[in-house]
Amino acid sequence: QIQTIRGALKEKARGVELMGKQVKVHPDMGIFVTMNPGYAGRSNLPDNLKQLFRSMAMIKPDREMIAQVMLYSQGFKTAEILAGKIVPLFKLCSEQLSSQSHYDFGLRALKSVLVSAGNLKRQIQPPPDAVASGATVDEKYRIYERDVLLRSICETMTPKLVADDVPRLQSLLLDVFPGAELLPIQLDKLKELILSI
Repeated sequence: QIQTIRGALKEKARGVELMGKQVKVHPDMGIFVTMNPGYAGRSNLPDNLKQLFRSMAMIKPDREMIAQVMLYSQGFKTAEILAGKIVPLFKLCSEQLSSQSHYDFGLRALKSVLVSAGNLKRQIQPPPDAVASGATVDEKYRIYERDVLLRSICETMTPKLVADDVPRLQSLLLDVFPGAELLPIQLDKLKELILSI
């Protein structure tokens, strides 16, 4: 299909037939292929296709900045502090937890934890005496946001871990968030539903 499109561009054709349909071809169009070698489930581009494209390098994204912006967009006032903790936590998880094919501590997994944290923050109200107005955030509000993020991490990541890694994750959480209290995940409703079936 790529060869067909390239041929149409060389001949300055207005359209091309792809999979039985006539498609317009704009003379300024371009084809870009994003590769992520080594990522689970990805395969390399065949050599005959590689020859049709120019390589270009990309830098690693600034995960801490991405986490900070996502947390701010989810309504977290202490996003800078929390982003500085969750990104190293994910790095520690990838280094210290066992190697499993289904584990993912990359940007996609980080994003799902942060989105989940935002959903939890909208459900769980801060303590009535916690202050967060403008740039002023008191200690109670910091603890509230930290606990929301910790709950999101536990609820999002723990179900994906093998049994041996659960205590390791809890240990890492206590190292990265000193003084935090890890509450057990409430499974009462799940147990009731399982028993009713």
